[in-house]
Amino acid sequence: MFRVHLHLLSGPLLAILLPVTNTRTRLFEVESYWLHHFFIYICAPLFLFASDGCFKSESLTDYYWPTLSAGVGFLYHFMVLQPIAMMTQVNLNNILCPAISDPFAGDNYRAWAFAHQHLLIFLHAKLYPLCAFLILTLMDYLIRGSRWLTVVCQSKLITSQFDRRRSSNVIPGMSAASTHEKFD
Repeated sequence: MFRVHLHLLSGPLLAILLPVTNTRTRLFEVESYWLHHFFIYICAPLFLFASDGCFKSESLTDYYWPTLSAGVGFLYHFMVLQPIAMMTQVNLNNILCPAISDPFAGDNYRAWAFAHQHLLIFLHAKLYPLCAFLILTLMDYLIRGSRWLTVVCQSKLITSQFDRRRSSNVIPGMSAASTHEKFD
């Protein structure tokens, strides 16, 4: 499920690059649009990648998952969304007519959408994990870099406290020098 979702993230990317917010007139609908697409595209996948476990992408030469995702996306759009959109006369995911921001709007918008969406699924499927890895590596470096000073200061504090305790803990019947040799 994670890999299919990962390969279909080209949809939220297009929604971020070509937003359709002209029909959102109610309070906070536009903000909700941006928050949802931001969390779907950036936060959720990065969190799952960072948690390791089974949330990993396939190798760059494996095209099974992009092919499966393209098929799932095709079936979802034309077998689920299109009939519902035709019955309700609501342009779900721009399946009935092109969006106002669609650069391929015109008579053949559906053929263009079919071509660029499948091409984008394959291209995006291989580039997104690489970009996610770079972002997570950078975040890890920045977080560890800011904690480095704290860790160094804490380790010096702990070491100085340990040295003070060690010098005051002398075992009865032994000299302080032999006690330190025993601990070392």
